[in-house]
Amino acid sequence: MDAGDARHPRDRVRTPREAGRVGLSARPDRRADSAAGTDDDHLRHLRRADGAGPALQARGLEHGGARHPARRSRTGKARQRPARHLRRQEDLPAGWRAVRIKFWGTRGTRPTPGRRTLRYGGNTTCVEVRDNDDNLLIIDSGSGIAELGSSLSPSEPVQAHLLITHTHLDHIQGFPFFVPAFVPGTHLTIVGPAGSAKSLQAAFADQTDPAYFPVRLSHMPAEMEFIERNPGETFEVGALRITPHLLMHPIPTFGYRI
Repeated sequence: MDAGDARHPRDRVRTPREAGRVGLSARPDRRADSAAGTDDDHLRHLRRADGAGPALQARGLEHGGARHPARRSRTGKARQRPARHLRRQEDLPAGWRAVRIKFWGTRGTRPTPGRRTLRYGGNTTCVEVRDNDDNLLIIDSGSGIAELGSSLSPSEPVQAHLLITHTHLDHIQGFPFFVPAFVPGTHLTIVGPAGSAKSLQAAFADQTDPAYFPVRLSHMPAEMEFIERNPGETFEVGALRITPHLLMHPIPTFGYRI
């Protein structure tokens, strides 16, 4: 049976003999009875995975259901769904900071645009982090950083910290296309792990060599400060405390605890 046609065992068609044995009445195949309507359209939506959400929501509301019914625990009490919105700073415990996070790139090795990657995008690693004071952290500059740059004003300078986990190409390849790097007055503090065979600044400069890119890193108008840090060396950006931790990888690589 094709996976798209799988149905619950209770929904399969029974012969009159089978129905009598289990105390049920025989009933026709729902798919064959298109005139009956009601369930048939919703089942078809589910099998095709096309419009299933709106169809089921409408079906539930027809029968007096809520849009987001509360789940119930084994004791029968309704469980509250966790809040998915950003908490207000005043609601957090003392010493905690609220942050907003947006993923501009989630892929590895190479960009993968296409129909199969529409949900999460096809860009390589780039994560935007902002606190309530609007301090901007950017984790990695894969191809997703080009989209991040395009979302910012093309004429206003940016102050940002760019935290590089490591200098493999899929984590830095988008930087030459980062619009704020071409805006005078922009200041970028670029942080990465110490101990690589090539310095952090040299890794960024190499991909803007004239053989590969028309504008050298040194010719970009933005002011850039490159800082190489050691594992466990905590630093601060605004009220955020950031600690790099060494990860297992072929070259020195950080995971950042914020």
